Amino acid sequence: MPILTTLGIACIPGSLAVAAIKYMFSKWIKKQDSRDKMRENRDYLMYKGITASVGLSCTMAKELEEKQHANGETQEYLDYALKTKHDLEDYYAKMAAESMN
Repeated sequence: MPILTTLGIACIPGSLAVAAIKYMFSKWIKKQDSRDKMRENRDYLMYKGITASVGLSCTMAKELEEKQHANGETQEYLDYALKTKHDLEDYYAKMAAESMN
């Protein structure tokens, strides 16, 4: 009987250690998931910015080649590019504010 009692008491620290490791690992997984979500948002905004930049560049090149001046379509692309730029800046400001917490 004393052997069983001794073995039972010896299992308690090991069980606590396993529980602590499991808890720390679950916290790490949650943090990693939120980082992955932030990366997905950043990648999407970067894609929008690149698309806007390419669209603006192509339109400007065509207009300057044909007419030597820009038209309304160019202005639409410029507005879209600026909106995307501001969205990206807002995103980085939000992430910086969240990282301070």
